[in-house]
Amino acid sequence: MLKPHKPASPRLGREAKRLIDWCIALDQSGCRLEDQFWEIKIIEALEKILKSGKEKPLETALEYLSEHHHGGFEALIELAENLSSSCIIEIEGERWQVLLISAPVVCWTRYQIPNHTLNTSQLQTLTQAMHEQVLASNLTLTIVPQLISLDQMSQSFSETFHWTQQMAQLAISEEGKLPKLNDEPEHIGMLADSRYIVMAVVAPINAPIFKWQENTEDRREKCSPKWSKAMASSLTPLLPGCEFDTVLPDAYYVNLREADKRLRPLTIKAAINWLCLVMNKKPETFRAVIAGFGEHRVEEYRLSVTEKGHNTVLYGIVWPMFLFEDLISAELEDNKLNTIEKIVAVLQESGVMEVRRLPALMNLEYCEDCGAPHFPNPLGELVHAELPDDIDETPVRFH
Repeated sequence: MLKPHKPASPRLGREAKRLIDWCIALDQSGCRLEDQFWEIKIIEALEKILKSGKEKPLETALEYLSEHHHGGFEALIELAENLSSSCIIEIEGERWQVLLISAPVVCWTRYQIPNHTLNTSQLQTLTQAMHEQVLASNLTLTIVPQLISLDQMSQSFSETFHWTQQMAQLAISEEGKLPKLNDEPEHIGMLADSRYIVMAVVAPINAPIFKWQENTEDRREKCSPKWSKAMASSLTPLLPGCEFDTVLPDAYYVNLREADKRLRPLTIKAAINWLCLVMNKKPETFRAVIAGFGEHRVEEYRLSVTEKGHNTVLYGIVWPMFLFEDLISAELEDNKLNTIEKIVAVLQESGVMEVRRLPALMNLEYCEDCGAPHFPNPLGELVHAELPDDIDETPVRFH
């Protein structure tokens, strides 16, 4: 039975309110014909927003729906992702479909993870691997020739939309420029992080894009190890001192989420490994504290690492919950416990056996001076994570 829809707040802007109402109507639709009716309205509104770059109505609608209507949120986020990372363009009277693709490389290390430009040989290897292991036959491909950090990538749906358009033109006509990467902020090196190869593939309308569409025997699970093997030799020189795992190329936003899933446990393992190294201690001498943080529900878990018998937080780790399925499951007690159990299991695999769980939902507090998140100590107080003064907390470059 459908829950009655509570009309969007009159304080919402007109564009945001229309998006909200249409997305809820789409979620409540009972047939494909009605789906198409609402989708056309939402798509027309989204196209105007993406082209103009004025995303406030979209952001407002997503925020409202994430709190009040999960089905409507899913509908809107799916359409926004699809519209921004794919398009149909016309060149000399011929229409083409374009898809923006990301190929994540999940890295973990004791050192700084570098960003690198891909040379001609590496680009040739990448292109060959894409055509042999991932893409359907006779497609056109263009690649941003760099391992890109998340901070350098598009930071909004509008920016992704323009990346897609630029790369589509470049792939088909070889005219234009590659998207301008965002500046890398100055921060300490990450012990576990992702790098991405961003590409655009161009295909005739309604033609298959991926190999597993063209031949059902080439399933994703068969293509993935072949892709990893093909890329290993090219990526190893680019990531000195790093262990890494490649993710099979797929649609842009799908793989951002997949990389995040794989990265979260690695962040914990890399942090414990590094603490043991710089403090010359064994993992069983440490204790972890876990608490959920957010305004109305768990938006992220923060993990603090202390020495046993001490309350000083040496290191803090954020386990984000920005995947939509996480946001829903965090509201369900069983799934909430499952997430915490996953975190505890990773800690214990890393050798940290003593784990304290704080039951209260805590406020998302940050340091006013440096912007770093505050982490809970064993007493439930939110504090800045600080290593002893004689330890350099910045991972060094591998030489």
